[in-house]
Amino acid sequence: MRLKCWEPFLLMAVAVAPSFSHAMRPGAPLGEHKEIQLHTGVELQVRRLAPGTVLKVVLRDKKKLEGRLVKVSGDGFRLLDVEGAAIVERSLPFDQVKKVTVSDPKPHRDPAAGRLIAGTAVGTGVLTVIILVIAGVI
Repeated sequence: MRLKCWEPFLLMAVAVAPSFSHAMRPGAPLGEHKEIQLHTGVELQVRRLAPGTVLKVVLRDKKKLEGRLVKVSGDGFRLLDVEGAAIVERSLPFDQVKKVTVSDPKPHRDPAAGRLIAGTAVGTGVLTVIILVIAGVI
């Protein structure tokens, strides 16, 4: 009996398919369902941010906070907040947070960079005039 070109692939798929379905959950008997923990939108958003990011946080009790992200843990995150003259590190559980926004996503420009560019342009202009005077063009 001669096999058609696609039949070996079909036989391989039928033979391997049951082992793949069990391999997705090692140690779990077939038919047993594991509970999957779903993450909230706030939790996913905070987990994607780098420590040190400045955040504006709105809590479920409508209190507003602003500070730097310190650390993200399994059930919440820590925020470094300024309260009066004191710096306070707050622990905020994800279930108490209503909304999180990045306070200032745009990086600040260094004013020294502008002065450097202006100085370079002026220096180049002066050097060009000096060369033209020496060459006798002006």
